[in-house]
Amino acid sequence: MRNIHRVLIILMGLSVGADLAHAQTRGRPMPPGNLCVDPDPVTGCPRAPATVASAGKIKWNPGHYVRADEQGWTAKRPNRFGVYETIRSVPQVKGAAFIVNWGMVENQRGVYDWSGIDAEIKQLASMNKKAILDLWYLGFSGGVPKVPQGKDYRYIGDYLITEGCAGSVSYGGYGARLDIPACMDRWIEFIKAVAVRYDGNPAVESVHIAENSTDMVGQSQTNLAKQWMRLPAVLKAAFTQTHTVIHNNYLVNVAETQALTNLMVANGVGTGGPDIYVTFQIPQDPNKDTWGALAVRGAGLVPGLGTFGTKDNRPVVPHSYEAQVVRPANLTPAAVNGHANKYYRNTHTVWTAFFGYNPKQYKGTVEVPAMRWEGPTGVLEYLKKPGTAVTNTACPTAFSGRCQ
Repeated sequence: MRNIHRVLIILMGLSVGADLAHAQTRGRPMPPGNLCVDPDPVTGCPRAPATVASAGKIKWNPGHYVRADEQGWTAKRPNRFGVYETIRSVPQVKGAAFIVNWGMVENQRGVYDWSGIDAEIKQLASMNKKAILDLWYLGFSGGVPKVPQGKDYRYIGDYLITEGCAGSVSYGGYGARLDIPACMDRWIEFIKAVAVRYDGNPAVESVHIAENSTDMVGQSQTNLAKQWMRLPAVLKAAFTQTHTVIHNNYLVNVAETQALTNLMVANGVGTGGPDIYVTFQIPQDPNKDTWGALAVRGAGLVPGLGTFGTKDNRPVVPHSYEAQVVRPANLTPAAVNGHANKYYRNTHTVWTAFFGYNPKQYKGTVEVPAMRWEGPTGVLEYLKKPGTAVTNTACPTAFSGRCQ
């Protein structure tokens, strides 16, 4: 199941291709030292948000969100903004999720360039829409690049590569070796820096941490699980006004995934993942969901997999599973929304905006015209209809009524 899930997963890195190769040969080093790009002229780095969310409250705007079918590259920003424009006058779509590639923000240790994230948030805020930040430490195309890299197309920073934190994904791509404690230390520091800058920003609805199922060459599965267990407490402490989500789909094995799920629930961290539909069949057997989804809803004994407990923790924390990949031939927006509402109890459903969808892009997945973003039968028009809302909008019990 894990390999089926993985080979189709992230559309966003597939458009890099020659651009990435070109970018890797024309780089220049960033300025040395622990500097900040675009610092606040009074307080230094980071710049404080212009408006601060209410202290002690959790920003809470559940509903539908859109994701542009683009990586987080500066060169692709006009494409992403074009997608955002399609939701300007659509109140049913609350905002957009976009990828924050670690290397685009922190290319050198402690040197943060927030300008790209700020531009996306500002554009969405000008439309009265919210932003979901998807923090990514890897991508599914290319190989570990030589340093210095260019100004664009960076999954991870130069310093991580030179410090031995880069690794190859076993089925294509590269990223940070989070099984190495020193490398996870840097990932945690980056997450904390994101919290300092954006936790109080009312336009930032949520922060997602990219999936933990990735197999990397030379990776220690035991250490990987141990390092991921550190994150829930970090997220709870760092983000006091913004809810967070870990894409906890397949961490090493069922037992480790269950253990991380328990820590997430205990710390009020939400669950999520890249695929609302994991299999190629409709209706999908609910026991074929990701291990994290089975664990949080207390699916009990699942033949062939193991035991996932019996307590339903879905009311306790937020949930944001995403329609990043088109799957079965008879898939429709209604089927996706129904599954997200019923089984995942999604509070925030993210839809990828597919335009001119090409099934070859996703290694054999059949074309499903109804899952395109545009057109009379597309996702956007579906979301405008009555009865298509996200139905699980109550404040999660972990937040004790502090949602605003």
